[in-house]
Amino acid sequence: MFLCRTLTAFSTLLLASVIATAAPAQQDSGMAVAGPTDQDSQRLRDMRAEAYIEAIASEDFEAFLAWYSDHSSTALQSEEARVSFDRYVGEWGGLSPRGILAPAPDTLVIDAEAGNGGQVSLQFAFSSSPPHLVTSITPRYSPPPPPVVVLPDWTDLQALLDAVREQTGVPAVAVGIYDRGRIETAISGVRELGGDDEAQIDDAFDWASVGKSVTGSVIASLVEDGVLRWDSTVGELLEEGEFHPDYRAVPLWMLASHQAGVPAHTNFDMSFEQVISALPGETVAQKRAAYISGMLQEAPEYSPGTDAEYSNGGFMVMGYLAERATGRHWETLVRQHVFAPLGMTHSATRAGANESRVSGHMRAPDGELEPMRRGGEMMLPQIIAAAGGVNGSIGDLTTFAAAHMQGLDGQDLALASADLIRQLHAMQPGQEQFNGENYTFGWGDRCVIEVPEGVTCRSHNGGNGMFFAQILLIPELDIALTLLASNTQAGVRALDPTFAAVLARYRSEQAVMSASN
Repeated sequence: MFLCRTLTAFSTLLLASVIATAAPAQQDSGMAVAGPTDQDSQRLRDMRAEAYIEAIASEDFEAFLAWYSDHSSTALQSEEARVSFDRYVGEWGGLSPRGILAPAPDTLVIDAEAGNGGQVSLQFAFSSSPPHLVTSITPRYSPPPPPVVVLPDWTDLQALLDAVREQTGVPAVAVGIYDRGRIETAISGVRELGGDDEAQIDDAFDWASVGKSVTGSVIASLVEDGVLRWDSTVGELLEEGEFHPDYRAVPLWMLASHQAGVPAHTNFDMSFEQVISALPGETVAQKRAAYISGMLQEAPEYSPGTDAEYSNGGFMVMGYLAERATGRHWETLVRQHVFAPLGMTHSATRAGANESRVSGHMRAPDGELEPMRRGGEMMLPQIIAAAGGVNGSIGDLTTFAAAHMQGLDGQDLALASADLIRQLHAMQPGQEQFNGENYTFGWGDRCVIEVPEGVTCRSHNGGNGMFFAQILLIPELDIALTLLASNTQAGVRALDPTFAAVLARYRSEQAVMSASN
């Protein structure tokens, strides 16, 4: 499996888009898995495809032309290359990769979004023998879909969601509202395209990188208990020799704000399972500990505190430090410190723990959405669980959002006191902004929809190519909004019109209440 980072149009938070591998028909687990491949050969194919997208992103024609010399078996004339380059950069407005499907050992299909809002599928064919040069690239372009239109006078949340689903084509979408102490949720769609089972309100979706805020909440609870401090350092929590010296003074808040120099860990090629299986230990937790321990003994990618780069690795390390401080696995910590106190009974830290689940979907080479998980299988390695290994229902996600809203509003919670929740959402002493926003412990301050002037937000999104999740807190309005979708791109399309419509109704109701008073 391979993950790539993408930047959404509505937020500077980076989404991890899974590059999944298509399953042979005889795979009875339903999970998309490739047959045995040579690790170096697969990485080389991945690198050649990535380099193509990078050449387009550079908007440098000479770099694009040079790609053919370095990576293709076909000698392309400058005039031919110019036609393709002008189409990608000029007509389509560039490409942002969302995921990659590997339908065969010598084929990769990059699913990307064009700058003009259209969808592009690029199918790469490779020579079967080393050095696995690209033999052909076949683009498939779909023009931008029409805007999602929501009637301004809607009154029924279910009807709103049904209309959004129909217009976006997302197989299943769910939305939650926390409004002045009340929670309302709705879900629309089917568990899996091609099936008859309707999605149910308690069905679980992957939360992807929204899970970072769950790990941040575990840390808050442990700070409340006196087990950790926000500024507990790697050197305090681990023994000498267990980490590179440059990590010694790195505090938890630096790991949680993507400023610690920990490798991004957004790239996992299809041989990653082989890497994990070779690690010492029998259980997932043991292998995860071995992997992160080895990672910490390598030098940081930059001097901690001098730069910032979105990093799943930082949250992986933070989860590992919590494990070492408590002697309990991350999964146990999440259940004890988040799920149980908040009554989140339809959430899990591993796929398959909730039997009622929707399938995530990606675009197949023919452009159609295809279910990419069946039978509760998870396509993300549990090694990165602390960065995005939570799944749950829309009700549980909204309950989680409501708890943070209540804490910001001054209410003490079973999760943590109001003071601790406020600290969780506040910049720590010495902390710099990340990507232009105040980002702390899985929460940024981007308002992903238009809000009244002077209103602040706390938010996070997540996407893994198959699923999309969004959580948004608006403290001044005492409202929280959540959304889950079973396809990343369609979920992104559904976000703005759904949230904007809900907020418009909320403000209208507030105006009526104010007038009546």
